[in-house]
Amino acid sequence: MTRLIYLFIATLGILNLQSATAQETYDYPDKDLWYDTTIYGGHTCAANIVTGNGSEGFDVEEIINSEMGEQMMYKIKNELVIYGGDNWDHPEMTQYWADRGVIKDIYNVEDRTHAWITYMPDYMEKSGNKKYPVVFSAHGGGGTLFESENHGFVHLCHEKGFIVVAPENENTQTIYSAEKLGDYLNEMEEMGYPIDRTRVYYTGMSMGGVASMYIGLTKHDVVAAVAAHSSPRMLDRSTSGMFEALLTEDMYNTGTQVPMWVAVGEYDSGQLPLANGIIEGFNSWLKMNGCSPASSTADNMLGLTADDVSVEKIYDKEYTFAKYYNKDGVMMNEFIGVEDHPHWVTPNFAESAWEFMSKFSRAKNGELIINE
Repeated sequence: MTRLIYLFIATLGILNLQSATAQETYDYPDKDLWYDTTIYGGHTCAANIVTGNGSEGFDVEEIINSEMGEQMMYKIKNELVIYGGDNWDHPEMTQYWADRGVIKDIYNVEDRTHAWITYMPDYMEKSGNKKYPVVFSAHGGGGTLFESENHGFVHLCHEKGFIVVAPENENTQTIYSAEKLGDYLNEMEEMGYPIDRTRVYYTGMSMGGVASMYIGLTKHDVVAAVAAHSSPRMLDRSTSGMFEALLTEDMYNTGTQVPMWVAVGEYDSGQLPLANGIIEGFNSWLKMNGCSPASSTADNMLGLTADDVSVEKIYDKEYTFAKYYNKDGVMMNEFIGVEDHPHWVTPNFAESAWEFMSKFSRAKNGELIINE
């Protein structure tokens, strides 16, 4: 279900979240902003919206009263507290990024279903000799380009040295997103953006993650690696519905190695532990990447075996990491489960996905290159 639908549900009645029984255990300066209804005319707030994105058993107070909640609010407050999701082109947000050394340029702003935004660190020179990686950040169905901006890649691009592209693509329509990929790269080159065609990466949340997986299989000559958040159900070919015909066995059989990172929350639409259909689809990806297959297990949050399974506390929540290596010992796939998390990107989405993806590039002949 999309964020837009959840927002509608939330407007039907404000949850009395401030009187929740959960004991406050972690405090931070912006904590009260979770309950701020200013930009929604008193109808709802960020806490209600995030609540709507959690499946049965999700307690938003567990997130709010945690370091995880503090980190989430840092990323989402401009969108969900200060300006509102539709105001991704607000001049103050362009200045916000300029103050942080990132140049934000918006294209096709008059046609908001086909608008797209670039974010380029200010030390990069257009038409310069040095080339830089490009990371596409696609929002979920019903989201906006503001969501794409909040995924964390824009926050990271100045430090790590890459350009971010946030495409609207008719509400992240899957096939259209794949068709438009080459057009964006061509237009950017024509405008002098110093893009490195060997280091193009596609990422997204929910429907953006669906688009990322689809592009990984259909545009494997263009992208070096992909990262999908909150989208593992896309891998399940055993069920009917909107994803049934998108990732087919023929695509895997005719594909090439495509490193793929995927993360999902404990309360993300009931997707954990992973269903057998998802595991079977994931095994097709592992086979394509030269990795051994996974199987179902009750030994971890994901419900998935791996070459290496580990648990780590990040922002005071448990992350379960499942890693898969090819015969040369290169990690080609990473699957991550996050404790207490809803259908939403984790605050360290960009850092974790970039660390994984940046190890790969794509030669002009389509060969995957492992970066030392």
